[in-house]
Amino acid sequence: GLFDAVPILMVLLVPALTMRLWAEERKQGTMEILVTLPARDHELVLGKFLASWALLATGLGLTVVLPITVSSLGPLDWGPVIGGYTGALMLGAAYLAVGQFVSATTENQILAFILALVLCMALYGLGTEGFAGLFPDRTGAVLRALGTGSRFQSIARGVIDLRDLLYYASLTAFFLALSVGALRAK
Repeated sequence: GLFDAVPILMVLLVPALTMRLWAEERKQGTMEILVTLPARDHELVLGKFLASWALLATGLGLTVVLPITVSSLGPLDWGPVIGGYTGALMLGAAYLAVGQFVSATTENQILAFILALVLCMALYGLGTEGFAGLFPDRTGAVLRALGTGSRFQSIARGVIDLRDLLYYASLTAFFLALSVGALRAK
């Protein structure tokens, strides 16, 4: 039950982590300093992404006490626990990349938060049964395959499928590439 609320918490938490990544750089005028450093745009994007992912991983790491406590009280199936943490890290990476892209496109951090929240919620809601169930079988299956929430549920059950991991890695790489493009455009 620990991972049931993780997708919704990520939708709310990650935009708050990413809203200032680039928007505040522009607002404070420190963007010029960053751009003149001897680092390429993709290195700056990757650095900010890895820093925010490390912060997210640290927060998730603090919850490891819960399954350890439960396992001391009785037998615990560690497959869903490992799958849940893996899924949370992958889902968080994808949402961090989305949030970084949105932050790179705007100067206002509140607007970056709201847009990232809407975009992450749309990616999550796309694959939920409540939305995908409204469409015919073939369309619903495509929506479930595109949604981040349905893939997280699969991993959180303890079934770590390479397709799900590749989906999250591709989504992360796509939005990080968009972030690099947005920085170069500005």
